[in-house]
Amino acid sequence: VMSGIAVAGDRLYFGTAKKTGFRESGAVVALDRQTGREAWVYADGVRPVYCTPTASGGKVYCGEGLHTDSGCRLLCLDAE
Repeated sequence: VMSGIAVAGDRLYFGTAKKTGFRESGAVVALDRQTGREAWVYADGVRPVYCTPTASGGKVYCGEGLHTDSGCRLLCLDAE
C-alpha cells in the first residue's frame, strides 16, 4: 500500500505499487469496510499509485505514477 486510505460508505480505497525486476506496476483497490474482503481491484496497465484516491458521486478518482512521468493518467472508476 503506497497511498493513504479513503473511506466512503462501506468501502476503503487505496493505491498500491509493485516492482518485479525492472517493471513497476500499480493498482487501485477497494475493500469492504466491515469484512476487509476485496471488493475489486483495477490494475489494467496502471502505473504505481502513490496518491490517495477520492470517492464522490459513485466514482473513485485517483492519479497514477509520479510528477516526473509525463505519461501518467487520472483514473475515474465506478465505485461499485
